[in-house]
Amino acid sequence: MRIIDERARRLAVAAVAHRDERAQALLGETEPDWSAASGWGGHVVRCLRPVRMAVSDGERPRMLVPLLLDGAAVGVVAAIRDVGGLPYSLREQALCERTVARVTGHREGAAGDAPESLQRLLLNRSESAIWAVDREGRTLELTPAMSELMELPIDVAERLDIAAAIDPLPASIAGSMIPEQAERGDRRLRRGDGGLLWVETCTTPLVGRQGRPIGTVTTVVDVTARKQQEVALRVRLDAAEGVTRVLASVLAGDDPDDVLRWAAHSAAEVLGVARTGIFELGRDGALTLRAGVGWPSGAVGRHRAATLGSPAGLALTAGEPVVVRDTAAMQLGVAGSGARSGCWVGIGEGRGVLAALHDEPRVYDREECRFLAGLAEAVAPCVGRAAATSAAAGVRRSADERGS
Repeated sequence: MRIIDERARRLAVAAVAHRDERAQALLGETEPDWSAASGWGGHVVRCLRPVRMAVSDGERPRMLVPLLLDGAAVGVVAAIRDVGGLPYSLREQALCERTVARVTGHREGAAGDAPESLQRLLLNRSESAIWAVDREGRTLELTPAMSELMELPIDVAERLDIAAAIDPLPASIAGSMIPEQAERGDRRLRRGDGGLLWVETCTTPLVGRQGRPIGTVTTVVDVTARKQQEVALRVRLDAAEGVTRVLASVLAGDDPDDVLRWAAHSAAEVLGVARTGIFELGRDGALTLRAGVGWPSGAVGRHRAATLGSPAGLALTAGEPVVVRDTAAMQLGVAGSGARSGCWVGIGEGRGVLAALHDEPRVYDREECRFLAGLAEAVAPCVGRAAATSAAAGVRRSADERGS
């Protein structure tokens, strides 16, 4: 528990409890004071709103609850779990608030006594993320739920322009137009840690007392899960179309080199990666690039991928996709490709490898791996024939040139 020091405007540690007496002593000695005017402690004091902190790997789940006396915040009660513990639930938050109120003897006034207080209470305790800005996009007001969605304390969030967080901006904010209807759309929201969320926004004009537009008010709803499902479905459909197109080309007897090029382009388009490559295993045991996207000019037919101890070498015999999310983290080089992540799939029974490579760390999910495996199976009849076909075509061209 922390109590506000009015002179220093800080939240000083007033009491510590822990099941382990040694840990309790350490908490009292090592926990620094917090600011009562900024940060998450200041957020709770100002908004009179509990906060259940988002948990990242290696962090302790935390919950902060305001300590109220006669309707005013006099401190903060912080509940902290061990690393790896479950995040605090809404039920636990309500139980903690009830316990704190019972200890302090805090009582809420009647709802009709102070309408303005009830209005502020509704805004502060609502889970609706609302952001009001002026005609220049500068913050006029936002709800605590909006700042928590961005993972920023309210004193930091209210200093932001909306353009720094939402992309693209609704037209009624970016320009001077007033839409016929509320402007709705899916947009990206940048969080305090730089991460991105997909949000659904609804923007309406904000009209002042004299009837003139003074800005806009935007409600924001997190739709990241829905967007991820849409993306997964699109990947599935694009993948099925890509494999079908390649299979049709193989069955039609199209030129193997053309089929491999189409397959490499299909993989790049569906996965959105920097490079794709189809490598053929030669008699000398080397994997040579036969088709690809994103490689330097002249790499096809010349670039060779390492086999010994490499992901490509493992994919030749693994019987399943080999995925590396971050080559730097695993101390793996990728044959000078400059890739930081990749997925490698064997083609046929050791005929070659299909690789999807990216410049940044990346996760390759089950559907993406399944798509690459299907594509590798579709192009298998062309690998091993492509080089022979190209050589035969070269011989024919030379003969034709000599004959002419």
